[in-house]
Amino acid sequence: MATTTTILALNEPEKVTSGYEVLDPESWVGKKLPIFEHIDISDQLKKGRWMMLFYHHDCPDCVAAIRKYQRQAKELAGQAEALKLAFIEVPPYGRNLARNPSMYTIGRLSDIKEWFVATPAVVLLENSTVRAVWEKNMPDFDAVFIGVATLQKPLTSLGLQERR
Repeated sequence: MATTTTILALNEPEKVTSGYEVLDPESWVGKKLPIFEHIDISDQLKKGRWMMLFYHHDCPDCVAAIRKYQRQAKELAGQAEALKLAFIEVPPYGRNLARNPSMYTIGRLSDIKEWFVATPAVVLLENSTVRAVWEKNMPDFDAVFIGVATLQKPLTSLGLQERR
């Protein structure tokens, strides 16, 4: 991994090779999620509205975002399921998150290659299509959930077309 990181830092390499892939979530907006085949729970994610948090197990900002989203999901438990939450771990893997299938889903990006992505990254999916992306400023899950669940308005009317 150190060799790959050094090569990436010193050059402008290909974004996709057999050994690694540099993910650019902002380029996914309006398209089908291009990495479905590499997510172990992709069949679940292809239908409905999902808020996916891509994280590294040793990323302090990711840990904080996960805790925040877990708390918010717990507070919203039992409400309409218009928006579901999924935590997607980017390898190398760490300790598993506590599973709570009634509040959120846990998945992993395949370890078939190295993945380079700024984490935490949040991707909002609607029937397999990426509707919004946040890479540095995490959206408030509570507000997005309530907006999607109760208003049932197009996502753009909720201000979710924002890309960061």
